[in-house]
Amino acid sequence: MRALPKARRQGYMLLLARHIETEPRDAAYRALIACARQFCSAATLDLSARARKRDPSRLGLENLAEWSLGVETSGLRRRQRHVLRLEAPPVVAYLLSAQGLDDWSGHGRPSDLGFRRRDGSVWLWSIAHEAATLYLTPHELETIMANDLLRACLDGPAAAKAR
Repeated sequence: MRALPKARRQGYMLLLARHIETEPRDAAYRALIACARQFCSAATLDLSARARKRDPSRLGLENLAEWSLGVETSGLRRRQRHVLRLEAPPVVAYLLSAQGLDDWSGHGRPSDLGFRRRDGSVWLWSIAHEAATLYLTPHELETIMANDLLRACLDGPAAAKAR
């Protein structure tokens, strides 16, 4: 028997936390981006102090400055979180230049891709080399579970073998 997803209230919304068990790659990653565009208004990408010192122009973010909603500084490591408008075609093209969620691990790219809803609440939170969690409304969970590729990523390899 599978455990029910954790639920939490954020403001007036009930959000269900679902961990991504298997990295979305290729078609599953593109499906995740499509769902994010449906439910979210902003993408977030982190830049460490070390990445900014190297050659930030190699990361491609300077081409997206026109669609930036701002830069936040977080944590003791002085990471910069770039917040980008998700409806901008160049931002979507940049996100689709990766083959999967783990490609945002800081090796030649920013790290830790995330998405926020229009109200600023978190939809996807990730640390590329560790974990990723979706915070979904019941309607969003239903939409994602209707997609076989995304459902397989949430359920993990053990559930896929059981089918």
